Amino acid sequence: MNRTRNARSPARFRYVPFMWALLLAPSLSTAAVQTSEPFVGVQLERIVRSKPRPEIIHLAIIDPEAPGIRFLVTPSNGDPNGPLPGDPNLETTRETTLQFITRQHAQLGINGSFFTFVKHSLDTDDVSLVISGGHVISPLDPHRAWVLNITPDHHVQIRKVTASEVGKPGARLHDTIAGSDLLVEQGKVVAPTGSKFDDSHPPRTAVAVTRQGRLLLMTVDGRQPGFSEGMSLQEVARFLVAHGAVEALNFDGGGSTTMAIADPRPRIINFPSDHKADGDAGEARAVGVNLGVFARPNPDYKPLPPIRTAASR
Repeated sequence: MNRTRNARSPARFRYVPFMWALLLAPSLSTAAVQTSEPFVGVQLERIVRSKPRPEIIHLAIIDPEAPGIRFLVTPSNGDPNGPLPGDPNLETTRETTLQFITRQHAQLGINGSFFTFVKHSLDTDDVSLVISGGHVISPLDPHRAWVLNITPDHHVQIRKVTASEVGKPGARLHDTIAGSDLLVEQGKVVAPTGSKFDDSHPPRTAVAVTRQGRLLLMTVDGRQPGFSEGMSLQEVARFLVAHGAVEALNFDGGGSTTMAIADPRPRIINFPSDHKADGDAGEARAVGVNLGVFARPNPDYKPLPPIRTAASR
């Protein structure tokens, strides 16, 4: 089911199947939201708005207790040397979010942690804690100790981790990705502000948890003047609070920002910014860590109509 609503009238819905070119007009002062339910326990929103600047936002709202829902963080590349000196293969092998959900047969995915890599190689060193299925892939950096953690029984949490907890069964760290900045804490905006990177409004990927235990996965595209121009961390935090977040965390953004879906054909649904030209979606970036969501298809689902880009006009 697809629904379109005006953000000023949240209780009233109307079908508007071919309006997206109009929604991108600079004079538009309200946000338009289209909602679909591609999978059982997964709601997907696409928000197009012009204030405070043109923005295209994708928000996945996931009920971790819905039947069939499970999660996967990018596993290790099988490095036989582990954390010992002389590491030959680093920690994970870079791939795009689309490649990840296709290879894992997941239904939804977003990019995750920050990373560094070996030039001319897909060998990747992930920044701070990464755990996949209970297996520690990347060690904790105490300067980036806030993580998204999904416990073995699918309880979703954003929490601060200490080194003494890593690898301990009682900590219930199962599928875990470290972020950079905490954006929301106990329902309050705590995102930092004032840095040059923040003020430039780059593309963003963020995650959040609601009071009801829902997981929010968010992307906002950027670096595409007149089409989608990104957000500051404070703006991301306020957006997520407005959507019920009580805790939220910033993931890697910029050219890494990607949301992919398999409905059933695997495809990227946002507009990556790498090597972008002429208003078209850019090239998807290979990243060190992705988060995949597995879910049962909704038999009544109908995909949202495409957004027109400069290249498609």
